[in-house]
Amino acid sequence: MIKWAPHHPLIHSLPANPRSLLEQMAKSLAVEKHVVFTGYAPEREKVDHYCLSDAFVVPGRGDDFGIVYLEAMACGVPVVASKVDACREVVRDGELGTLVDPDDPHEIRIGILKALDRLKGAVPKELDDFTYSNFERRLHKIVDAIMLAADVVR
Repeated sequence: MIKWAPHHPLIHSLPANPRSLLEQMAKSLAVEKHVVFTGYAPEREKVDHYCLSDAFVVPGRGDDFGIVYLEAMACGVPVVASKVDACREVVRDGELGTLVDPDDPHEIRIGILKALDRLKGAVPKELDDFTYSNFERRLHKIVDAIMLAADVVR
């Protein structure tokens, strides 16, 4: 990525174990000057970390919801998420962020470049769908539909 986006340092907030492995990898690839490893970010500092980012990129596997994507988008940071796990729902199948195949480095690079081209600071209005009150409303609607169906069966 340094070749295509040289003015965007990579920042990683990770616990100690994977951090040391990634630090070694960055050094072996001679990119350590372009990567900042901050270590664990306490809850009170998360917003600052998000706001320092030009993009939030975590194209992994197995995420069961993706609260970190909501946090990043709430800070106005464009996101790149995996198209093979539950993060698809959070980024509305690509409407609110860029979806990539985590096993395709070329697709990840294109996704990152798209995210870097997006307007930083714009908080999607669709994030309101994830508020507690909207969740509660949708849940009641589902429960009401189930109860109505149960009444019909009787």
